[in-house]
Amino acid sequence: MRGGFASNTPSVNKLPNPVCAGIIALSVVCFVGAWAGNADLFFRPLALGFGEPVEVWRWLTWPIATGAMGPLGILFGCLWLWSMGGVVERELGSLKFGLFLLSVTLLSAAMAVLGGAIVGIAPLLAGLWVMLVAVTIAWGTRYPTMPVTFMFVLPLQGKWLAWISVALLVFAMDYRLAPFLAVPLALTYLFAADKLPIRYSARPVATGPTKRQIEREGRYFDDVKRRETEREEKERLRRLFERSLIEDPDERK
Repeated sequence: MRGGFASNTPSVNKLPNPVCAGIIALSVVCFVGAWAGNADLFFRPLALGFGEPVEVWRWLTWPIATGAMGPLGILFGCLWLWSMGGVVERELGSLKFGLFLLSVTLLSAAMAVLGGAIVGIAPLLAGLWVMLVAVTIAWGTRYPTMPVTFMFVLPLQGKWLAWISVALLVFAMDYRLAPFLAVPLALTYLFAADKLPIRYSARPVATGPTKRQIEREGRYFDDVKRRETEREEKERLRRLFERSLIEDPDERK
């Protein structure tokens, strides 16, 4: 899952995953600024919900309004975006990945405002969570059988991790807005599954184990078979030895 291209020019150190790196940098700056007591500068003017929806910059800045995420939340969110978002960015290319996140951001804001107007509540969008769920859906759709460890404890396949991330987002938000925010997430799935006119990639979705998985499983089963053969051989030699003692009792003297 590594992207890149060959070139005859001398190698130059370039920033990997520039879109993910930029979002992480802005998120950390806003988090530190808000927690340092400057929420009026680094949180409230950026989040969607503290001002009028017509303040259109909020439709773009709400993902980096991370002041309410907490230290563990911002750490986990940035690591998740860098690892899983990095895979998606390398596959799509930075430009297409940036447009994908921009679409998710704007559509989520539009649906939150629309949903709030319909059900009569003030919507609040702030932090990386919706973006992370969208990235997880894209990754899980492209790699449905890829094993991953959730929260460093629970082993899961990519498709189940995507479903769990959606469930966690729904439980964390106002249930009245859930159907509206499901729209950009559903479109993310359709995009990653190549079911939209704008295709994700020319490469088909990975429906089976990767080459590395097959090799790892092959080595594992070869090792199990070798150990089983060794145990059978030891058992055979033990039986031969015991039989020889029974047939020739003088050997025990």
